Amino acid sequence: MQDGSELAGILAGAWRQPLFRKPLSREDLHRHASLIASAGGAALTWFRIRRHTSEFSHQVVSFYHREYLGSTMSAAMHEAELERLIQAFRVAGIRSILLKGWSVGRLYPESGLRPSGDIDLWIDPDQHAEAVEILQRVATGRQPIDLDHDQFRRFENRSFNDFYSSCDTVHLGSTPIRVLRQEDQTRILCLHFLKHGGWRPIWLCDIAVLLEGSNTAFNWELCLGSDARRARWIGCTIALARDLLGARIPRGAPRCVMSTPPGWFTRTILREWSNPSPPNVPPFTLLLPELSLHPWRLQSVMCGRWRNPIQATVDCNSAFAALPRWPYQLWDGISRAHRCLRSFKQLAR
Repeated sequence: MQDGSELAGILAGAWRQPLFRKPLSREDLHRHASLIASAGGAALTWFRIRRHTSEFSHQVVSFYHREYLGSTMSAAMHEAELERLIQAFRVAGIRSILLKGWSVGRLYPESGLRPSGDIDLWIDPDQHAEAVEILQRVATGRQPIDLDHDQFRRFENRSFNDFYSSCDTVHLGSTPIRVLRQEDQTRILCLHFLKHGGWRPIWLCDIAVLLEGSNTAFNWELCLGSDARRARWIGCTIALARDLLGARIPRGAPRCVMSTPPGWFTRTILREWSNPSPPNVPPFTLLLPELSLHPWRLQSVMCGRWRNPIQATVDCNSAFAALPRWPYQLWDGISRAHRCLRSFKQLAR
């Protein structure tokens, strides 16, 4: 967990340019270079150190500068592809909402400080088939495009129309793009972070930047929602951004945000951040064809599907309390194994 703590210290407030900043350790920047890059924080680290390059070795400076340039180029290609897709959808009259990605990256001081990933678009369900046809015609294939967002089915009881009508409209070049308003986006980012076990630090940076990215009053009731248990999940995640990254919390935060997260939650995050690999393994459904040919591998596959405490708690829809997490991990493992075995039997018929 020590590496995770040091990584948090390097990324804390890195999206800001204050007059005074705690100096970074030359040794930490060199020793954790690959970890910072896999965390998505290399360009952001360059943004923090670039005015003080004389304090670091040429090797360290070159590495982070190279990562920054690569991220900036990737962001430019990402934005060009996104603009083309949105324009094609607008011409066809397809309604879409941009999630994560550029919708948050635009709030950083420079394009490219947040690494580009998938283009996540939520399409009007009634227009989904038409959207897929358009993507087959106009997408270049250079940027992954994701139209499936199961967390809305898992965690939200509001419709696409409800979200769409309350969206903000921002511009990429001259192209208007619908993005979730700040409170909705914060909740969605927190739930996405938790669903994946909190393993990628840049996702927590996104939450911190988003919280600091508006001068308007923050509607905590809208952000946290009506479900008290999930409000606690979101509150713990925001509190974590405050504790690990120094995020500035908007005024009026309720108790579930201002209270200290349970110890196991913070320990799990720091442990995941010390490991550059994500905690998720490929979906079991993708392994079914291979297992149908090599069924004796089933045991080893199942042994590798132990979820971390955060994922298990969220999967079981349980409270972020101080109780031990292993019962939830065990139950989650049994439940997932049962579903996997049932799928395997159906395939084998």
